[in-house]
Amino acid sequence: MYFRDERHRTAFSNAVKGLNQKDRKLMSKIYLLSADRALWRAARRELKGNRLPLNKIRFSFCTEWSYTLLCCAKDLAYGTEHITAADLADREVVSPKLLKIICNGIAIRRYGFEEKDGQ
Repeated sequence: MYFRDERHRTAFSNAVKGLNQKDRKLMSKIYLLSADRALWRAARRELKGNRLPLNKIRFSFCTEWSYTLLCCAKDLAYGTEHITAADLADREVVSPKLLKIICNGIAIRRYGFEEKDGQ
């Protein structure tokens, strides 16, 4: 699985311990939100058991990365359409590194996630 950096890997791994890892929506939300440090700081306050309501996330400093990741998490969880295929194809809107993260989030939402040794 692709991670933005070691902080992302650690934040994600720590967050999913003890949670229902078969909940594909939850795993994709945590994966996407934990890719941005400020966004994850705000999101993890709302993580209660196996629930992470995205509409309750409040944070004061919003970067393009954090906004895009939050919109993608909402799209995958609620079926909204904040991010389009045209947005994903546009390098000025979504960088290649951010696209990899989004694609992994989509794969987790579709196929699920199982933590394996060495991940």
